[in-house]
Amino acid sequence: MSERKTEIRRGADSGIVVGKSYGDAFDRYLEEVSIHKRDERRETLRLNAIGEVLIGGVKIKISSWPT
Repeated sequence: MSERKTEIRRGADSGIVVGKSYGDAFDRYLEEVSIHKRDERRETLRLNAIGEVLIGGVKIKISSWPT
């Protein structure tokens, strides 16, 4: 099997960083992507609202990536 297939199968190229929260991802998205959009303000409000949603008693922006 090729080295690339092995990496994909073990999840090495998933882009997921263990130890980061969804809030970290939202913040990075807002800083790197949203600032280039025409409707930046609405997108910021939307992501901040999503981050306040509770799942299992924990805000989305505080919970971590699954491991």
